[in-house]
Amino acid sequence: MEDCIDQLSNISRRTILLRLARLMVVSVVVSGFDLTACSQQPSTSSTSTSPSLPPSVGPTLYTYRGHSGIVYAVAWSPDGKRIASGSADATVQVWDAADGSNMYIFQGHSDRVFAVAWSPDGKRIASGSADATVQVWKTA
Repeated sequence: MEDCIDQLSNISRRTILLRLARLMVVSVVVSGFDLTACSQQPSTSSTSTSPSLPPSVGPTLYTYRGHSGIVYAVAWSPDGKRIASGSADATVQVWDAADGSNMYIFQGHSDRVFAVAWSPDGKRIASGSADATVQVWKTA
């Protein structure tokens, strides 16, 4: 685990954003999302001049399945124990990051959920939707 944290501390913001974009592409295909482990040092050199996605840094740890539509947004809880996701199925779902189990499903939006964010204390999630609303959900 410490090796993984050391590797993550050396990754640029651009690389992280590109990997998140890759994650979103994967989620479009499977209506779920994957959590990838750190198992090797990411490459810092590039031989190509055209933009491309960075290589994966390890095997998939979990695939969270439960949404019936495209996953547009994911966010880690402040304590790192849960993941919230927002989807085209108009739900916000909360997952246990350790075992991948579905903890909560929040229904209330009437259209796609494009954004999710945790409150700093981890007790609430705000979600933004194409239904022109922001809703706040109690998680604890």
